[in-house]
Amino acid sequence: RRVAITAGEKNEMFLYDYRGNNRLFGAYTSLPSEFITPMRVWTHYCGTWSVASRTSRTYINNKLAGFQITASGRRLRTGGTLVLGDYRDAAVHGRTGNQFGGEMYNLNFFSKELTGSEVAAMSADGLCTKIPEELEQYRAIRWEDLLRLPRRGNVQDIDSGCGVSSF
Repeated sequence: RRVAITAGEKNEMFLYDYRGNNRLFGAYTSLPSEFITPMRVWTHYCGTWSVASRTSRTYINNKLAGFQITASGRRLRTGGTLVLGDYRDAAVHGRTGNQFGGEMYNLNFFSKELTGSEVAAMSADGLCTKIPEELEQYRAIRWEDLLRLPRRGNVQDIDSGCGVSSF
């Protein structure tokens, strides 16, 4: 599961669960082995961060899997590229070959740090959670909008059973 946002710096925010690693602002965090997600099992993955708290948190199935403190005043740069499934790396002159193999659904970015109770509610609701719609005023990137964007590679829309496609 890979999400990369590049803006000014390579892979400014990079979220993935390969061997339990995460990266935010270039700093790697390794998650305990209990949080390495099994294949073919639905998993709720949520990362939070805010300038005010300076703390990024990774939740997997409503359990705090890891956290890190970011530098004071550090901000996420805007104007970058959102890549789902693979990322570009200048060191290999293009794509890394580390493609996402699985299903992705209801990926949203919020303009505020989600609370533990909001994360818990999304996880408890499961795949078809309506919590993102309840937090609509904070959704900076909406899943429904991502579905309308051009795609490259072998991407297929499938029925999630939730009334909105997944890929």
